[in-house]
Amino acid sequence: MKKYITMFRFSANIIFIIISAIHFCGSMNLDAKTVYMSSTGDDANQGIEEAPVKTFNRAKQLCKNSSDASFEILLKGGDTFTEFQAVTVSLYGDDQTTFAFVWNINKPLKISTYGPEEKAHLYGAGYYSHSGGPGQAILIIDPSSKDVLIENLFFEMWELGTIMVFESEDVHIRNIKIDKVGPYYFPEEKTTGVYCAGVIYPKNSTRILIEDVVMTNCHNNYNEVGALHGFYCTRLNHSEIRNCYLANISGSPFKFRRKPANNCYVHDNECYYTGVSTQTPNQVQFGFLRYSGDPGGNCPYALVFENNKFHYPYCWVELENPETAMAVRCTISNEESCGSDACMNPERVEWINNDFKYKWELTEHWTGPDIIVPDAPSNLTAVAVSDKQIDLTWTDNSDDEDGFYIERKSGASSWFQIGSVDSNVTTYSDKFFLSPATTYTYRVAAYRELLTSPSCNEVTETTLDPTKVVDNTSCGTPKDFRLEQNYPNPFNPSTTISYQLPKTCGIQLNVFDINGTFIKKLLDSFQMAGVYRVMWQPTNLPSGHYLVQLQAGDFKKSIKVVYLR
Repeated sequence: MKKYITMFRFSANIIFIIISAIHFCGSMNLDAKTVYMSSTGDDANQGIEEAPVKTFNRAKQLCKNSSDASFEILLKGGDTFTEFQAVTVSLYGDDQTTFAFVWNINKPLKISTYGPEEKAHLYGAGYYSHSGGPGQAILIIDPSSKDVLIENLFFEMWELGTIMVFESEDVHIRNIKIDKVGPYYFPEEKTTGVYCAGVIYPKNSTRILIEDVVMTNCHNNYNEVGALHGFYCTRLNHSEIRNCYLANISGSPFKFRRKPANNCYVHDNECYYTGVSTQTPNQVQFGFLRYSGDPGGNCPYALVFENNKFHYPYCWVELENPETAMAVRCTISNEESCGSDACMNPERVEWINNDFKYKWELTEHWTGPDIIVPDAPSNLTAVAVSDKQIDLTWTDNSDDEDGFYIERKSGASSWFQIGSVDSNVTTYSDKFFLSPATTYTYRVAAYRELLTSPSCNEVTETTLDPTKVVDNTSCGTPKDFRLEQNYPNPFNPSTTISYQLPKTCGIQLNVFDINGTFIKKLLDSFQMAGVYRVMWQPTNLPSGHYLVQLQAGDFKKSIKVVYLR
């Protein structure tokens, strides 16, 4: 089987070169009847270039009444077409599906453009299911089995899909632009349960080539988000999808369903923000690929995915958190029938040199609701105040944050959030289960709603050891004696007193009350030149003002400190 898949991969291009050549030759066929359409045309016209018709309905009528061997329907490039008549087709028993154009004539057809190089714009806004549609644009259906080429069209604002191929063969779809498809863009729909299954939907068909499609912004409503697929391929075989770009498609970019879906080559496509995020509730159709079988072994096989980019899941940012949005490669329906390993079984699905990014991140490919991440804070500093407190300060660089998250780790431990503060607050005192003489690392990030900025610079600080004086002689020899104001001040339960010595000498550090009465001796030692910090944590003292005095040789200085009990 693997050898067969490989053979198919190399032969696929040859097969479709032949198909493309047939289409090209067909477009040059002198027997072809050409019908011209323009948004300013008139259905009373005969469809010549000088007198074009206005609607697909009239264009098809002219083809149907003709004995020509093949047909071209050419839409004026750059024109926007908004007038469509719904054609109702029963595809599944008693269902009623509506299209703007249905080709069910067993003769070759080319739908393309003439005149200006711009694509012809098929704009389906306002056509609701509850008012009769059409919900979709184009259907190619049995008995059509001759070559059909659809190219140079721009589909926008269609409720249920753009192009469907049903029980047909030899269809080539290329150079297509699609935007804003799905009931999400039709908020006034009154019919319940309406959803788009496939933006492009080849079903029960063979030898279908789809290439150079740009598909963006396609969504069902949130409760049916996973039911929409960029390419929904049911019982599709010996076909190829290549060189397409998909972005912001809330369901899987590809779905293959049932055993007749086989020998399909999907390659060189780029998919950004496609597929349901794993955090989306009440969904089952996750994955860049939705692999779907039926009971009894009715499962797709010989599917080859090569040189594709699958980057990021789609995230409904109004309802979900982008920072926790994750994608998966593939999910399976009917695992009992197809096997729990179907997605990774090369006889069913073969993955070759694809590029996956599963975690959501903001890039230039995002075209969903505006996401403005607050600017990251900067200049984070940390100062150990005591053996059980480290104070942090930082610079606020954002104008619209809701607040800041503070994270900490120690040693090889993971980051965890220890607290948060409101907007415009740029200080935080960490008293959360700190241990004496222990080193901690901190970082701070701004947040707004569900979005968090990158973290600022990381800083490391060590809580004080109440049994030791901190010696910072490695900072160089000070030039003079100095006693700094304590920090914090006022304080509770402890404060840090810093001083510096330009030479080796004996020192005393004492505490007095405001009247000069001796309270406590903090230090009485012989120290080398350097910078020192001493923590003082009063016990059994009332709130009030106190004096801390440093005497070092002939140098004597006092500072006033305020203790709040």
